[in-house]
Amino acid sequence: MGLTNGPIPLGLSVLHKCDNKWCVNPKHLYLGTQTDNMGDRAQRNPDSQGGRPLGTSGIPRTSKISLEKARLIIELYRSGKFSYEKLARIFGYGHTTIWNILNGRYPIFKDLLDSK
Repeated sequence: MGLTNGPIPLGLSVLHKCDNKWCVNPKHLYLGTQTDNMGDRAQRNPDSQGGRPLGTSGIPRTSKISLEKARLIIELYRSGKFSYEKLARIFGYGHTTIWNILNGRYPIFKDLLDSK
């Protein structure tokens, strides 16, 4: 953007008109704020969370987390012997995914948290 259309003003970012993250076509770029960017994303994909479409269960459609795995993650964490990071390594998920399971961020697993 800066090479083609001049400097980028303070407080603005270069945004894409298309959804191709590899796009480098200067005609597909425009200036806007982070709020503009989030609004554009919500308009193009209203069912998204962080860019990943959500299924009806409330977990990302691309997820491979089964109820059995979630139940085991919760049980192991409650034992006090496993941290988020250790569970992430064991199950091959990011520690944020483990945190989301243990803190009720995925509606499908909330019942598992309530049962003891």
